[in-house]
Amino acid sequence: MLLSYHGRAAVVADLDAELGALRLLPRPSSVGFGDTVGWFCVLDGVCVVLYVGDDDRFRLRIGDREVVVDDSVRVGWTRQQRRCALVVDSAHMHLEVSYPPPPPRSPDDLTPFVEESDDDFGLFVSEVLGDPERMARVAARVRSVRDGAR
Repeated sequence: MLLSYHGRAAVVADLDAELGALRLLPRPSSVGFGDTVGWFCVLDGVCVVLYVGDDDRFRLRIGDREVVVDDSVRVGWTRQQRRCALVVDSAHMHLEVSYPPPPPRSPDDLTPFVEESDDDFGLFVSEVLGDPERMARVAARVRSVRDGAR
């Protein structure tokens, strides 16, 4: 399963979902930005992975622990002065990663349509998992990628 490295377009990772292992690779020219099943990023030394499994269910891995996202899972994001936190609670576990916020964009940055979540993976995860319509769009895109690979 290929994942995009959030914020680093030239890198993808091959995920062994059973082991939770990632193998970093340069993005092949044949792999477009929408041709992956999820994203990953390292937040203050902790690997965080958000992907759609073969069963079309979202999965969130923080470090070596993974939760299948369903209606009982609550995802929160906070930013307080020098730290951000991505917090996930389910009936069976609590996952959390705390990390320094990304540096602010330069006021001279004229990149159009950039949002704060483009630079902050924890915020990105909370926005995706907090929006059922966005989750449905992502899952449909992943199904399309998988159908095209068969």
